[in-house]
Amino acid sequence: MSVFWKDRQRNFPGANQHFLDYYGLTLPEVIGHNDDELGLNVHPENFQESEIQLLEDGVPVKERGKTRSRGRIREIMILKAPVYDQDQSLA
Repeated sequence: MSVFWKDRQRNFPGANQHFLDYYGLTLPEVIGHNDDELGLNVHPENFQESEIQLLEDGVPVKERGKTRSRGRIREIMILKAPVYDQDQSLA
């Protein structure tokens, strides 16, 4: 299973090896960038909206979309959930 995490600016501070292998990327290529800069999504506005909503209300999101992986368009399902710090603030 591919796993990634993002900061409040929607940039990747990290991702697991499966995610990196799926997209044919390295961790240094991903860190500090967002989906849009990496050109990962066919319709990035859909993912942008759900991520902004998640940051605003903290409600998990499950969605389907199309991504670009190694030169191919693929259907994906994403489950996004907030991560909280010890003060129960959205991390």
